[in-house]
Formats: sequence, C-alpha cells, structure tokens
Amino acid sequence: MATLHIVSRCLSPELYSQIKHSLSPDDGLVFLAEAIYSSDLDDFLPRRLYRLVSEKTFSAHTWLDKHSHYVEDINYAQFVQLGVDYERSLSWH
Repeated sequence: MATLHIVSRCLSPELYSQIKHSLSPDDGLVFLAEAIYSSDLDDFLPRRLYRLVSEKTFSAHTWLDKHSHYVEDINYAQFVQLGVDYERSLSWH
C-alpha cells in the first residue's frame, strides 16, 4: 500500500530515522514549510519527492534545490491529486 508522507518540519535525526524506517518502495514524500530546509535526504531516494512550487523560492541552496532533478515541483491542485492517487497519507509534523 503506497503512502504519501507529508513532511512539514525540518528533520531532526530522530524524525529522519522514524520516516526512513516507515517508508516502502512505492511511497512518496512531500516537503512543506520548514521541511524544505532539511538536508541530506539521500536515504529517501529513489522514492518520489515533491515540493510545492510556492515553496521553491524559499528553498534556494537547500538539498531539494541542489538535487532538483529528483524533486517534482507541484502546485496545490497537484498536491490534492496526490492525496487521491496514494492509498493513504501520513503527516509528519
């Protein structure tokens, strides 16, 4: 069952570990708010990573920006559609 993980705060080592151990291969992750400043997200690859277009201007020089070829920028309508496409969602905040 694919899960959409919605991350809205910067990842502490503990939170990073909790998310990492809860991921399945088909899961996706959306980074919002403070989470866009998280670094060293390599362990989450090759899963789908998303960032709201509205957050992109605030995430210059972050891991998400430097690795933008792994990140799909989405608008609010696409964010809502992800909620439909994934079987369940899990918020991390």
